[in-house]
Amino acid sequence: MKAVEIYEHAKRIAMAKEKDAMKKSVEFLRQAADEDYGPACHALALCLIHGQGVKKDMKKAAFYLKKAVKAGVIKAYYNLAVCYETGIGVRKSQKRAFHLYYLGAEKGDLDSKKELARCYYYGIGVKQHYGFAYGRYYGAAMLGDAESQFHLGMMLIYGDGMNVNIKAGLEWLSKAEINGFAPAKKEAERIKKNLKVF
Repeated sequence: MKAVEIYEHAKRIAMAKEKDAMKKSVEFLRQAADEDYGPACHALALCLIHGQGVKKDMKKAAFYLKKAVKAGVIKAYYNLAVCYETGIGVRKSQKRAFHLYYLGAEKGDLDSKKELARCYYYGIGVKQHYGFAYGRYYGAAMLGDAESQFHLGMMLIYGDGMNVNIKAGLEWLSKAEINGFAPAKKEAERIKKNLKVF
């Protein structure tokens, strides 16, 4: 069987409701990952991170995430970046985390876009730059990411790197709330109460 077929077989086994399905699936994922098949490397890494069908092993997870990144699996950029930012399974490196978030964002991963904005906002692995943070949050917010909508709203309300625009900020908080980001409502109410304007 080719690696892609082995991977598809592993997915089918994982979906089965039989006993030890994940354990069996991991065996096939490992076979496909050993042939450097990117999606299998990524899936196996996630199993190792969460202890699904296999004992948790963060170093091995990072190893397979690196292989998945090398194979071009978009979500792997984000997951490996998290490992580098937190130092889980690899030596902690905010610069590497930033670089991986950047690459993931450029490839279209929404979580990477959001985290890249956070890196620019706080200066994680890169020089702090509110303008770049705003641009990245705006891009993710326009794609419907509620957390980015919230942060964009807060930047506008507090004037982080720009003129204060409370009205526009509250509009973004409202969008974040509508899209399910619970803290947005509480924050908007607090701001309105303190300002007694809206």
